[in-house]
Amino acid sequence: MSTRPGFGVALSILVLLVGAACGGGDTTPLTSEEYASALEKTHSDLRDGAEKIQEEFQKALEDPVEVRLRRLVPTLASDGPWSDDEIEAVREWAEALSHVFTKSMEETVGLVGDYRDMVSALRPPEHLADLHDALVAGYDEGLEALEGLVRQMKDIDTDIESQEDYRDFVRAFSSVDYSGPESGSDVDETCFEIQDRLEEELGREVAICF
Repeated sequence: MSTRPGFGVALSILVLLVGAACGGGDTTPLTSEEYASALEKTHSDLRDGAEKIQEEFQKALEDPVEVRLRRLVPTLASDGPWSDDEIEAVREWAEALSHVFTKSMEETVGLVGDYRDMVSALRPPEHLADLHDALVAGYDEGLEALEGLVRQMKDIDTDIESQEDYRDFVRAFSSVDYSGPESGSDVDETCFEIQDRLEEELGREVAICF
């Protein structure tokens, strides 16, 4: 299993927790209970990691992004030419905004990638194998789309030297689709189908989906 930066100690603990489920060279499928328990552990860690990324994102948006934006309101509302100091302030704000979004996306890619690796390493019960493979394939597609968003963000030019450069930056930033990959709905549908089948079979609540 690969380990991407940004998951740290939490992933190491998770590896120990589900190590028995992965089982090294043993290819015996898990029981439904073992499979459900392993998925619940990975989902719990994914949820906690996503909440942490969201909290850090919101905090960074408030300061420095929104703090700098409030200072720029008179400049951005002005029809006249900007001074060198104003252009520098706008450039610093654009760089901060781009950095915050890119960092959050990169951390999300790392988190989802680690989750995908952990799920992929599990040996599902035979009657759930096709759904399991579809879930992993969906996360592969989602990761590819998220990585594409990161590349788009990194390609946005924040070297603002004029008001026209600023307008180009706003157009480029606004053109990025932050709604997430189209495959997300397929992943959700597959996950809930696995969850429903496990709940019906085990006679208990199974929490593995958002």
